[in-house]
Amino acid sequence: MSSFKVFDEKSIQSLLDLPAVIRSVESAYKAKAENQAEVWPMIYRKLGQAADMDIRSGWMKNKKFFGCKILQWSGNNVTRKLPAVHAVLTIMDSETGEVKGILNASALTGYRTGAAGAVGSKFLANQDSRTLLIIGTGNEAPYQIMGQICVMPCLKNIIVVNPRHPEHAAIFVNEIKEKLKMLFVSTIRKTYPEMAGHMQQLIDGVKFIAKSDIQDAVSQADIIVTVTPSAAALIQADWVKPGTHINAMGADMPGKQELDENLYKTAVAVADDREQSAVSGETQVAVQKNILRKV
Repeated sequence: MSSFKVFDEKSIQSLLDLPAVIRSVESAYKAKAENQAEVWPMIYRKLGQAADMDIRSGWMKNKKFFGCKILQWSGNNVTRKLPAVHAVLTIMDSETGEVKGILNASALTGYRTGAAGAVGSKFLANQDSRTLLIIGTGNEAPYQIMGQICVMPCLKNIIVVNPRHPEHAAIFVNEIKEKLKMLFVSTIRKTYPEMAGHMQQLIDGVKFIAKSDIQDAVSQADIIVTVTPSAAALIQADWVKPGTHINAMGADMPGKQELDENLYKTAVAVADDREQSAVSGETQVAVQKNILRKV
């Protein structure tokens, strides 16, 4: 076997700048639409009441490699002072089977998911959107925020809500600018000094607001990003004003739900993979109730 590279969390953070990741994820979606990439069925297992694992994999035919990510989530890790998610990604040559790289996928997942939300808003949201609502304050929230800031040039206000622990939103808002600078500015300053300066300007250009009333927050938002492990709808259909764009990121397993399924009676639903979204994505309940058809 030929030698391969190993990327730990520190090396990933120092090498990746989010705008480049957004372009890469956009390119991958385009390849899939052109049948030059495949997403393979996800394997999912619950590990007790507050933990689960899943295996996600796919093939970039046009680049001749495939990847396999094994991820474990533990909801009780906050009490252990550990990250909620641990994951590893292996990249292999699809022609020779050689291992090309092993990556800390916990660090990589934030960038990839934040970039996915950014691509969604870039092509589907109103480009003059000024107010973003983030529902959820966990590990993924900073990546979603930074992804939106990168692609939505008119954003001025970012409202933050934590539906389970409303008091956490105020804490998050007080800390988030420094967190964003640590994740997306300090880590790449030596590698990409010009990009670090650009990211600093983007962060300084927005205002963060904590709210506890989720209905009021939804009514003000032009873009909504949900990033929670909820198993029941957090947003009711009649709260959402016309023209609002929603990135529902949290429902990545069977049984999860963040949006009222009745929203799909009037909203346009866009999925990166129809088959997977119908069984484990946000549209799963709407499909089960025949509000949406899996075609």
